[in-house]
Amino acid sequence: PRCRGPAPLCELSAAGAELQSKLCEERRWELHGTKLSHVGRLLQGILRAGDKVLLFVQWDTLATAVSAALKDFGVEHRTLFGVSFEEQAAAMELFQDTTSRLGVLVLSHETSAAGANLQAASHIVFVHPMYPPEAPQGSREFEQEARRYEAQAIGRVLRRGYDKAILPVYHFFAIGTLEEELISQRYPEEYRSYQAELEVKETADGGVDGDEDSSASSVGDGSE
Repeated sequence: PRCRGPAPLCELSAAGAELQSKLCEERRWELHGTKLSHVGRLLQGILRAGDKVLLFVQWDTLATAVSAALKDFGVEHRTLFGVSFEEQAAAMELFQDTTSRLGVLVLSHETSAAGANLQAASHIVFVHPMYPPEAPQGSREFEQEARRYEAQAIGRVLRRGYDKAILPVYHFFAIGTLEEELISQRYPEEYRSYQAELEVKETADGGVDGDEDSSASSVGDGSE
């Protein structure tokens, strides 16, 4: 039998380019860590459906990291951190325009949401649990303040002229950290549902898939 002849150079180049593109795509996800990779994939799915998202973080440094990740993931967004009042107003106006491609606003738990009415959003994402700076951690006041800030953030969307019965709200956390502990205490019902779903998945898979990075997760998919 004859050996197959060499493939044309153009075919080799096309195959190599496709492989390189896939490797670069995976590398982009890995560069920003597990949690932000999960956040990015969630946002891409939401935006493909034509919906818009308010994404909340608490600190400037994290907002910068989130913005850099979303840029690498190809997610059209604006951040309200570190910009002038005029720039904030312009970003919010563009976000409210249902014909614009701007699908994600990155806001602060504490300040950016104050007084804003962002009715175009149909999803809320918290990148991490809220840490109230003015209350001792573990105290009743700490949890009350955290829930108040998060409720205020969600209220920017719920202030619609009609009743929005189900608003998808996602709370991300790093597994095995204080974040998971806070989420389990703050949202016990949602956390139990998450644990039950995880057990079902592990049973169906015969255990945790070693190829799946499970160091970050989220809870919540309903109205607050």
